Amino acid sequence: MQMLGHAHQTGTLHINAGETDGILFFDAGEITHAECGSYFGDEAVIHILKSCVHGGAGVYKFAYGTTSAQRTVLRSATDLMLDAMREYDETARDLVDKEAL
Repeated sequence: MQMLGHAHQTGTLHINAGETDGILFFDAGEITHAECGSYFGDEAVIHILKSCVHGGAGVYKFAYGTTSAQRTVLRSATDLMLDAMREYDETARDLVDKEAL
């Protein structure tokens, strides 16, 4: 995601990794639309990032030039990445706390 943003790419990133099957639309490097299962928009981006945080094996395919007619992602990729990693860290911390009890 960061590479596509920094390179100002336009197209669609298809993500098939483990149980994650999602799609991100980029327009000049900005994520404009995302879908993953029952999630869409900002929630889909966060879900995809949390699911793929370990660089999970899978297929990541970028189709250049494809755009979305709808805009569902309203926040920047950086904001969404920070939120996803915060949620991931909080979940990991909560699991450690439960195991310590």
